[in-house]
Amino acid sequence: MILNNIGHVYNELGNYLQSIKYHRKAFRIQKKFSTKNDIEFATTFNNLGVAYSCLRDTFNNIGEIYLSNGHSYEARINLEKALEIRLKSLPTDHPTLSASYSNLDCAYDRMATTYNNMAECYSELDDLALALFYHKKTLKIRLKSLSNDHPDIINSYSNIGSLYTDEQKYKLALKYLKKAISKSSSATITKNYWLVYVLT
Repeated sequence: MILNNIGHVYNELGNYLQSIKYHRKAFRIQKKFSTKNDIEFATTFNNLGVAYSCLRDTFNNIGEIYLSNGHSYEARINLEKALEIRLKSLPTDHPTLSASYSNLDCAYDRMATTYNNMAECYSELDDLALALFYHKKTLKIRLKSLSNDHPDIINSYSNIGSLYTDEQKYKLALKYLKKAISKSSSATITKNYWLVYVLT
């Protein structure tokens, strides 16, 4: 009971990791000596759930603050922690899971945009190696977070292909430019001027 109380105090102080630590200690001890119908066992189990819920909300809130301030990388780290806790503690069709996925999508989108902008900047500075590095990071994120035929993915393949063309690495250029074309339907091609450019 004392460990449970210490865990509760830490939870009230906002130190959720310490709260979880003490509730888990109490849980392990009670698991050995109590029946599952024991009220103390149920209380500890409930307190552990509350502490995890508070920790999840904290990670989510920190992630949203980072996201709103343009710190996509830090946002992603915290939002992934929040999602991990939600996935462990909620059913797969729970509505708050969609909020976590939505927040992560936002973070990934902003990271990809930042990397793409850095790539364009390095391209303008004729540092093709760094431009290529950042275009590939952009593509990697977009492949994780977007549908396979999304115009941004097609654009990333096209950007990488164009850089390889500039470096006179034509086989690699052709590989990426063909991927750009294969990922797009004819409707997508007519809507995206850069693919029309690639095709000519």
